[in-house]
Amino acid sequence: MKYFLIGLLWLLPIITMGGVYSNEENGHVTYSDTPLTNNDAEIEVPATNTSPSIETGQSNPASEKKQSEKTPYTDFSITHPTNEATIQNQPVITATVKVEPKLQEGDTIQIYLDGNPIGPPSQNTTFSFNHIDRGQHQIYAVLLNNEKTVIKKTENITIYVHYGKVSSAIPKPPDSFIQGQVNPGGDLS
Repeated sequence: MKYFLIGLLWLLPIITMGGVYSNEENGHVTYSDTPLTNNDAEIEVPATNTSPSIETGQSNPASEKKQSEKTPYTDFSITHPTNEATIQNQPVITATVKVEPKLQEGDTIQIYLDGNPIGPPSQNTTFSFNHIDRGQHQIYAVLLNNEKTVIKKTENITIYVHYGKVSSAIPKPPDSFIQGQVNPGGDLS
């Protein structure tokens, strides 16, 4: 019964294939599977170009699974800045991540500053931090697959941010603020 159905399905396109007719009126050619007028001419359609299938042997599900797996990453680290680096008077700090082998399709990198993600995960390996406060900070990155599962994590990198003047790191006070003025409560304002 199974082979009968397969044979019937194979013959179905041949059985249902009808003629192709062309009709030319006022210089316009129209093609149809049914004649539109008595003057329509049937066109002979050449056979479809086919080639026999190539036998590749029996498929092995275990070997197919191994081929679909990604190559494991051998190196995932932050190369810049280095651990214990002191960064002075830089309003923008750049971090560079090394990935070996190259970042694979669907995988992304998420960078963290003091445990907080900076921006969305991306396929970039260079990240910028704008206007980081003075002091000690921790930077690390995680490698995520397309399902947002962590594949690898870098070592934590400690950096120290310094500014030459306190005023370059702290926003300027409003114009109405006069330094050293005593308010009625006795506090400096």
